[in-house]
Amino acid sequence: MTTNQLESALSDGAGAASISTSASRPLGFQIRIPLWSILLGWTILFAGGLSLSIGLIMADASSTSLVEVSDQLRKYSMDEATAAINSSLLSMESVLIAVSEDYQLLSFVNSDPDIGATGLTSLDLFSAQAMQLAGKFKSACSSIKVCHVVGVWIADNAILSYTSGNPAFFTVQDQSTLAAGNYSNRYTVVLDVNATATLDSSTFMDRNVITTFNSSNAFATLGLFDYLTSLFWAELITGSSNFGYNRTYLSYDHHILAMRPIFYNLPYGLASNQHYQAVARASMSISSLEEFMQDLNATDNGILFAIDPTWYMISASRLNISVVNYGRTRWLCSANPNQLVADSCTFLNTTYAGNMTAIPAEGLQITFQSAGSGTVFLDVRWIKRTNLDWLVISAIPRSDIYAAVDSANMHVTIAAVILSVVGLVLSFALAIAVTRPLKTLQRMMMEARSLRFQEIRDEDYLNKRSILAELASMEDTFHHMLKKFAEGIQANRSLVPRKSPSANQHSSMGGTHVGASGCRTAVAASMGQLHVSAADAPNSNLSDRKSLNALALGAIRE
Repeated sequence: MTTNQLESALSDGAGAASISTSASRPLGFQIRIPLWSILLGWTILFAGGLSLSIGLIMADASSTSLVEVSDQLRKYSMDEATAAINSSLLSMESVLIAVSEDYQLLSFVNSDPDIGATGLTSLDLFSAQAMQLAGKFKSACSSIKVCHVVGVWIADNAILSYTSGNPAFFTVQDQSTLAAGNYSNRYTVVLDVNATATLDSSTFMDRNVITTFNSSNAFATLGLFDYLTSLFWAELITGSSNFGYNRTYLSYDHHILAMRPIFYNLPYGLASNQHYQAVARASMSISSLEEFMQDLNATDNGILFAIDPTWYMISASRLNISVVNYGRTRWLCSANPNQLVADSCTFLNTTYAGNMTAIPAEGLQITFQSAGSGTVFLDVRWIKRTNLDWLVISAIPRSDIYAAVDSANMHVTIAAVILSVVGLVLSFALAIAVTRPLKTLQRMMMEARSLRFQEIRDEDYLNKRSILAELASMEDTFHHMLKKFAEGIQANRSLVPRKSPSANQHSSMGGTHVGASGCRTAVAASMGQLHVSAADAPNSNLSDRKSLNALALGAIRE
């Protein structure tokens, strides 16, 4: 190839480089989306969206599952509470039946024929036989947490009973104790007029002598008073008496009383049918039932309480909110000093217009808003036994169940946001790791197509490879093409004059000089090593092999 041919080829190459790249594209408008932008956008949207979606799904799933769990918790806690209270009542009934059916007690009471004649007894309740009975009463009561008193009233003037507590004591009253003024307390009892035997201070429990295990001067602190307290009676002998069939309330100090008359069909007061010889009794104290119900609370701030059909308190899982200072007055539940109890009863009273019997027999599981506790889960169950109707109510502030989960959901939401941000950052970093070398390769190929290699040399691009196998393979291919191009330049270096013309030849060569200068300028521009102009062409030493190699390969190293 002659010098003119080389000049022509390089001039054509340089000319081609000046042509817009769009000239080689097909005619017509075409949309071209860079691959790197697709990869970057897709990675960010997919990974970030996936992270956010997972977080939101977790939060929603935990909230949904918690509703189911809370419903099951409420149902389970009410099942357990009502079962426990029913079990306590059953235990007291069992004690009552056991006492009233005790052969020794029946034999002892039946040994006094005066009971059937006068309704009074002269039995010695300090006898060995009576004390053995007292020991049985103690054994029957002491093992039951809610049991407070077990005993028997004999005729209209005698009492023998055991009272739990610290200290525990026996209550004994018979004819021999009536004169013991220092050991007596006076109580008044008035039964409903429908009772077969009317008991008053002249005939029944006028004085009570209290003896203890270790002292003879401990007086009873709990006694009989003239106000109504809820009670329950065991099933009576059908037709024997109307005592209890009219659900007569016996006034007794904050006790829940179970009674069972003992009949021997002995004639007494024929005008008023038969009269019992004795009455077996077993009772729970309000305070002991409160202590028992404390263990039935489902949550720390929740409360469990029982009321009777007149909306008065029976007992609760908080101390001293059922009976006013454990005295003679019970709290109306809607006026209870405990705000959660009062709000719950007010809601029920308003909802059912004060008619407790309108509350469904299967109970309720509802939610209401309390001024003091916010959202409250309210569960209501009936407990019905012989002569006993109680409404057991559980009130649990929503925060007791959901507070920890609300906090956890907040943490899940925060974690989801953090995860999304981290996902976006990692996605962006991953997208950059993939698209940046691809975009760099694209730019270098565009530079090479325009025969500009300066950036390739400056960035030392030939010595860099992507960590991604496919991109590294593409870079290898591109570098190989550049190498072949450089080798082509080297292979044709003999066509370039080895020495520059002398000063005397400039004028004589004329167009040849101009052509050689143009050749050098095109080669230098195409290789990005030297930018030779017509002004500095005389200073170039193109005949030197080292300079030619530098011209051809200075920016494109193998």
